[in-house]
Amino acid sequence: MHRSELILDAAARLFRERGFHGVGTAEIGREAGISGPAIYRHFSSKDEILAALVERAVAGLLLRMRVPPDDPWERLDAMVEAMVGWAGAEREGVLIYVREGRFLVDPWRASLRRFVAGHLRTWEEAVAACRPDLAPADVTSSAWAINEMLLSIAGWSHAAREHPGLVALMQGLVRDGLRPAA
Repeated sequence: MHRSELILDAAARLFRERGFHGVGTAEIGREAGISGPAIYRHFSSKDEILAALVERAVAGLLLRMRVPPDDPWERLDAMVEAMVGWAGAEREGVLIYVREGRFLVDPWRASLRRFVAGHLRTWEEAVAACRPDLAPADVTSSAWAINEMLLSIAGWSHAAREHPGLVALMQGLVRDGLRPAA
């Protein structure tokens, strides 16, 4: 494993346990098996380490979001499946993205904001395709609610995350939540 990956893995563990502000570069270095100053051969700052972790998490999601089916409801199901898979398989990265991403500084903060805006636009388009009758504010709120529910899976207990029918359960919750009221 490349030294920069060791540093990222060590930082991820420590950030998850104590938060971004609760960890110093010397601790990250010790955890990675190097001196704290040696970190600066690979990263310019602790902020850049956090940015690399968030970028790694985002890349994992983008790999899972494949070309969607034409049917709007099937597209929505595929998106739910991708998010559930990401939240379960890349739990540590998702938790850092959710909990620590807010501490990013520019230029990384601006990059994350652009990603989040584009990601939520994708969800809004999927919701609007399934429910063209919804007002734009309802589409936006629905997209945020779905996204936040699916992101929260990373923080669930192991038993809940490993439920064999989790994808189908989440797909059902999303579909049922978007159906018009009787």
